[in-house]
Amino acid sequence: CISNKKHIILSKFAIKKCACGREAFWRHKVKLTALFRQACLLMTLCAMPVLVAATPADALYRQALQLTKQEQYDRAIILFDRLVSQYPDNLNYRYDYLVTLGWSGRYEQALHVSRGLDLEQTPSYVLEIIGKAARNERYYQLAEKVYRESLRKQPDRLQSKLGLAYVLMETGQTQESKNLLSSIIQRNPQDIATLEAVAISHEYNKDYFSALSLYKIILEIEPQHRGAKRGVIRLTHRLGAPHLAMEMIEKNPGVVDEGELIRIRQDRAATWIRWGRLYKPRHESPYMN
Repeated sequence: CISNKKHIILSKFAIKKCACGREAFWRHKVKLTALFRQACLLMTLCAMPVLVAATPADALYRQALQLTKQEQYDRAIILFDRLVSQYPDNLNYRYDYLVTLGWSGRYEQALHVSRGLDLEQTPSYVLEIIGKAARNERYYQLAEKVYRESLRKQPDRLQSKLGLAYVLMETGQTQESKNLLSSIIQRNPQDIATLEAVAISHEYNKDYFSALSLYKIILEIEPQHRGAKRGVIRLTHRLGAPHLAMEMIEKNPGVVDEGELIRIRQDRAATWIRWGRLYKPRHESPYMN
């Protein structure tokens, strides 16, 4: 009996001790959970300035992009030049710098900035800027290489196809250029850039009437298209009507460049002399001299 009593007493003590242990354990767990939540909150608060605050370079980059969108190219170029100089390994800075240079017509500078780029890793939209710069500076071999690399990555990219067609056209690879343009226009029959490229191709092949027809189609779609207006004026002059070309220039001032204007003006004067009284330009014309 005494043994049984001791066992009962010990059992009650063990149960009580176990209950106390469980209570202590849960108090400890709640305390640890609260501490863990506080630690997480503290870590989040500490990380927030890193996530929200922008570095000086990021702020400069955003400003340069905004200036480019606003066509304030001179100011954007100054900022991009600083970014690329300070962070030469940041390719995004250099890519957008090239886009800005291309849009602003700084082709020679664009080629300089593009030096050292891995063409296989460079995005197609940047390759098109480099290709256009190379073509305008008459580095045709580079231009063809760049456009073909772009098309290797994205075979259906229209701008790269048109760029390559112009390069082939200007380097005397007439048949390949015509084949490429023919395949493009079948898929893009109303695309203005494609129609303009085909019209210019006709000009290169001295098929002036076909080119003139396409320029007029472009102007039906987009009446203020500068390239098509220039094309019509240029072909009207080439087809022997400089007086009509000058009348178009008077209605569309600033469409042709100074060199072309001088040539048309001289030919009109020669026509005036040959025709005598049959044709005389208006004396009030600002293009008389």
